Amino acid sequence: MTNIKNTFDKAQVGIKNVLRYLQKKSAIINLNLVATNLCNQHCPMCNTTLMRDQKNVFSVEIFKDYMDKLKSYPFASCTISGGEPTLIKELPEILEIAPNYFPFGILLISNLYGNTKHVMRCMESALKNNVNLSISFDGFDDVADKLRGASNVTQTMLKHMHMIKDLHAQLNSKSTITLHTVMADLNIAQVPKMFELSKEFGWKHSIAPVNTFYYQDGDSFVSKLSYTQQLMDVCELALKEDHVDMMESYVKGIALYTLGKSPKLCPYLTDHFRSYKIFLEPDGSISLCDRMAIGNLNEMTLDDMVKTEEYDKSLHGFEDCEGCWMGCFVEPHLRMSRKTGKQIVSDYAYNISHVAPIQMPPILTKEDMLPTMDGFSNNPQKEPVYQIIDKE
Repeated sequence: MTNIKNTFDKAQVGIKNVLRYLQKKSAIINLNLVATNLCNQHCPMCNTTLMRDQKNVFSVEIFKDYMDKLKSYPFASCTISGGEPTLIKELPEILEIAPNYFPFGILLISNLYGNTKHVMRCMESALKNNVNLSISFDGFDDVADKLRGASNVTQTMLKHMHMIKDLHAQLNSKSTITLHTVMADLNIAQVPKMFELSKEFGWKHSIAPVNTFYYQDGDSFVSKLSYTQQLMDVCELALKEDHVDMMESYVKGIALYTLGKSPKLCPYLTDHFRSYKIFLEPDGSISLCDRMAIGNLNEMTLDDMVKTEEYDKSLHGFEDCEGCWMGCFVEPHLRMSRKTGKQIVSDYAYNISHVAPIQMPPILTKEDMLPTMDGFSNNPQKEPVYQIIDKE
């Protein structure tokens, strides 16, 4: 009976988005719920830096209120991100009810870093409710610590990953678990080992190039990905690994992106996708990928927001943007245009033959081996973020 209802709900979402298209309105596909902008890591390549001073967090009551305000909009899926979502106390309760609103599923993005009790309470709720997980895993040992802006990252994550694997089996969960790696010059040599790790766990893997935002140092090893032989080898390996779940054109486009030769594929500049993915903050603010508010859900409807001057400013900003190569924005576009995908594959083949990769000096300082499970700490950080939330 549950499967029949889910199929019916999916059909309704599809029909309503087709009607929106016929009415010259944008399809509304994904609601990105920003659970909190607080985070226990300080990744230099993350755009949450723009919002880090905002200490509001989602609660069950707030979530239900916003879902009621958005009930007339046919959202297909929901992404729950941060900051770090596991920092909020009521995330497990939110995960219990969220699948009722999104027939195509929920994706929870987490760094699995922090107090084990907090993290695993959230993971248990996610697995029980078949919420899909995307786990940010960017390297091993000192490389991971530098890229994630925290200490003992690998050890903490591996501990929680093993616990999640066991719990997934115990609960017979249908949740899909994916390790996601943002590739930069600093960690590119470790990516094959990360592929091995996700395969050993029986999980999927996704990759993306580091996308430099205007406030970052684009020349550092941390926030730059160069067109090197190592990158080319990783792209070829990714295409051979069955558990690396990415489109061929997207993976090959990563190499083109590092050369500044990838096409600009922005959903917000495509008529039927102009509000395909929106970000909802705890205070009700709505934004597109630039995280600049176009309105507030407590004051106006979503359809009214796309008529505002703020919305037009965001679109003009996207017109001037050089373009990103982030899977959540690029892959939907590629799925809609097979011609673009074929051109990317062709351009990739040409560049392999005509553009010599640059040579990078060795960066790694430690032996390239997978860490062991010895010496884990239940509480590897000082947890100042929890103290902030407790005071709210």
